[in-house]
Amino acid sequence: MKKIIGKILSAALALSLSLTALMLPSSAAEANFENANQAVENITVGWNLGNALDPVGDWIDSSNGTAPYETAWGNPVTTKEMLTVVKNAGYNAVRVPVSWAQHIDNEGNIDKVWLDRVNEVVDYVISQGMYCILNTHHERDYWFKASMSSYYTYEKRFSNLWNQIATRFRNYDEKLIFEAYNEILDEAGNWTESNSTDAYEAANKFNQLFVNTVRLTGGNNSMRNLMVQTYSAGSSDKTFNNFVMPNDTVSNHIIVQVHNYDPQSFTNKDVTWTTPTKEWGSDKDKSEIDWIMQNFKNFSDRINAPVVIGEFGSMDQNNEAARARHASYFVKAAYDRGVKCFVWDDGGNYTLLDRRSLTWKFPTIVEEMIKSVPARISETPVSEIESPDVPESLKATTKSTSSIDLTWNASDGATGYNIYRASTKSGELKKIDSVLDTSYTDKGLKKGTTYYYVVEAYTAANDSEAVSEYSSKVSASATSPAPSSVTAKKSKSGSAVIKWTKSSGASGYEVFIAPKGGKFSKAATITGSSKCSYTKTGLSKGKTYNVKVRSYVTVNNKKVYSPYTQTVTVKV
Repeated sequence: MKKIIGKILSAALALSLSLTALMLPSSAAEANFENANQAVENITVGWNLGNALDPVGDWIDSSNGTAPYETAWGNPVTTKEMLTVVKNAGYNAVRVPVSWAQHIDNEGNIDKVWLDRVNEVVDYVISQGMYCILNTHHERDYWFKASMSSYYTYEKRFSNLWNQIATRFRNYDEKLIFEAYNEILDEAGNWTESNSTDAYEAANKFNQLFVNTVRLTGGNNSMRNLMVQTYSAGSSDKTFNNFVMPNDTVSNHIIVQVHNYDPQSFTNKDVTWTTPTKEWGSDKDKSEIDWIMQNFKNFSDRINAPVVIGEFGSMDQNNEAARARHASYFVKAAYDRGVKCFVWDDGGNYTLLDRRSLTWKFPTIVEEMIKSVPARISETPVSEIESPDVPESLKATTKSTSSIDLTWNASDGATGYNIYRASTKSGELKKIDSVLDTSYTDKGLKKGTTYYYVVEAYTAANDSEAVSEYSSKVSASATSPAPSSVTAKKSKSGSAVIKWTKSSGASGYEVFIAPKGGKFSKAATITGSSKCSYTKTGLSKGKTYNVKVRSYVTVNNKKVYSPYTQTVTVKV
């Protein structure tokens, strides 16, 4: 099977809102940069890196770099490995909420150390081929509100803030999307909708200022997809009717974001204004979600712009199965109407990913959510190119209790290789990385687990990519490696001393002996990793024996073995 996958090129074209039409991006340049509809179409399901770069609090110690802010609300410092786990689960987009209020001065000038850290986390996402949405998150808690007095007070600060963010990232490609603000509220802090027309006017003006500011920074920002919100990210009729799409210098490069946690009687265990429930899945429940999603589609059609749900989710009430049903139906109902969803994960009440162990706390919810929509690959064939040969001689070798080495032979015509992994022999293969070399180390694996791999070669040319068939499937376990060497020497008549090198992470070893030409049998089990010798007695004088050793780790009272060492001989 030959697959042709087009790679859309980034276009870098300077833009100023004050320039004449002759200075605006050409239609040819625009055509090479993904528009808003294409971006939303190519997003499957998104994940929020909540309570990581967005915590705020006057009590936070600012004397020790960025970590005290990043960990202030209970999560560990974000790592690339975290985002790899998110990608491998099937998410292809990450929303990165960022609070800037405590990292800017009165003019909106950003602390460079903080901007550098944000840049680092954005790179974690982008480098793995995922979409990244970068926003301003908790500013409303410190300065601007949805009021015209607030707009005129903070217009310059808001513009300067976004000018610096946009300038820092202006050369990034279309996978990076900017989001103006998060859940802006009026002076009274009203959710869903406001009683003041002033609030809607201010929210719309902040959106317009955001678009203007970003476009003026030029580079890829002249055509970057931008995301704006309704008032409070709400979706009441009044809120939708008072939303105004910003004017833009390019067409179809604005996405509108809303949030939804319905039904809150199910998703919010702390609800007080309605009767809480742990159950979801009745026909009435599904009908309610269908109505909400149809309302979002109608809104999208009216404003002629794609809509995403930037936050949704449910709190744990010891009801994983019901939450999985809700997440699956919610995401699918949205998908069927052209709306894409980003699940809220804050490491607290809405935890899905355990960011310390890098495991999913509620895997059923994640699995059901992901498989509710088909995976998408943006296909833009530019020219037919020859597929490279299938990679041969793929080999998987245990490296440690958390890593496996892969090697394979180079393929004729290949410029790189895509690596896929499954956690069961017949399980779904998911792409985990792309490399240029013929080797790869898969890290962060679960101790004692067996993993299955295939590799495909790709050839990139003429802005397109052709891939080979998959290689043969191989497997290896994340366990202790086999001892690197083993020796066997005659000790005294009828006995032999067997020694081997220590294996990292081993729970113990097993020694196997066979008469030359005969079958191996287990001679001994050695408990513990430190003792690396064994004396076998009772052997027949003058006979030759074959010897080999393997290590093991114990996981849930089950032994998971390494491969055997090479076989050595000893004559006793």
